[in-house]
Amino acid sequence: MTSSPDHSRKHRVIFCQNCQKDLRKLPVLEYQKRQVYDIPPLKMEVTEYQSEVKLCSCGCKNVGEFTSHIPHYVQCGPNIKTFLTYAQNFQMISYQRSVEFVSDLFDHELSEGTLHNVQKVAYDSLEDFELGFEVFLCSTDIAGFDEIGMRVIEQLYWLHSCSTDKSVYCHIDRKRGKEAMDNASILPNFDVIAVHDFWKSYY
Repeated sequence: MTSSPDHSRKHRVIFCQNCQKDLRKLPVLEYQKRQVYDIPPLKMEVTEYQSEVKLCSCGCKNVGEFTSHIPHYVQCGPNIKTFLTYAQNFQMISYQRSVEFVSDLFDHELSEGTLHNVQKVAYDSLEDFELGFEVFLCSTDIAGFDEIGMRVIEQLYWLHSCSTDKSVYCHIDRKRGKEAMDNASILPNFDVIAVHDFWKSYY
């Protein structure tokens, strides 16, 4: 049980269960507690941003500047974008099922094209993080390396991975061997303990 619930509701004692005496004015001896963990009703909210337009006496028409996360007349907000990016990339929910998910839960229609754009923005935004992550993995004391075939639009690609006890880095490539491993940027700069399956390309 949590010591700081978001809501508290009291079930009051009005009458005695035995003699039906009115007990409303009697002091409360103690409270017995039960807690329910639940999510609030899910509903899409729409926030309208209004930019003032003013005309100066000099004839200049001035328009208030919208913040950077609202570049269009209508767009998805940062919370739903974050949720969808998590659902698709960590929970592996497909584009089609993500569209159905939003429709069923929020009664809101999104296109697969919108989801693709959300993914692209998230991907571009993580470029600096990815570079920093590569540097971090190159400096770790020990890491595991592996590769496995996987289908990308029905074509055979190779998923290359570098793992520590807390982190995993994945690189998808058309090739399996040394060239692909070099493209993943970790092994060419890694000179401590590498754990792998002794496939010759790792050398």
